[in-house]
Amino acid sequence: MRGLLARACVASGLVCALAGCSSPGDGALSGSLSGFYNFGYESVRARLYASEFSVEYTRSDGEVPVRLTLNRRIELRQGATIELPVGGTISGRSNDTDIPMMGDGVVDLELFDFDEGSRVKGEFAANFLVGGDTATLTGEFDATLEVVEQVEGYPYDFGMDAGDVGDATASGDAGDM
Repeated sequence: MRGLLARACVASGLVCALAGCSSPGDGALSGSLSGFYNFGYESVRARLYASEFSVEYTRSDGEVPVRLTLNRRIELRQGATIELPVGGTISGRSNDTDIPMMGDGVVDLELFDFDEGSRVKGEFAANFLVGGDTATLTGEFDATLEVVEQVEGYPYDFGMDAGDVGDATASGDAGDM
């Protein structure tokens, strides 16, 4: 019985690897930018702020070498394709060095929802200006959404005095835009 279970686990892992399965917290970065900039990371997180959505490739020391930021004024939805820099940008800092200036790029949101704890999955490709050259960075992300600030019309209460939007007892210091 144990041998059969072990073979089934190995087989399902192989199928998942071949099919491109991932789980929240997974990500990948690659490209010629690595010759100019250290974009190594340890984990991926997705955060929704009042004015933006970001995917952050982070290190254990808190450093964020790559941060994909999408403006909330554009339509963020599952299946969306977003042009960079029109709808967002890529920034970051690694070992006291800023990521080079981004030229252009594109982001594809495969899974996206505004709800706390929802799964966000997608990929991006971008070009960066390095001296007279252009360097590339491609990335994949699969993370659980963390809502960092209360957004008008968003029904979650993040603090004792935050109140829910529309709640007459709200202190007025949260959720107002």
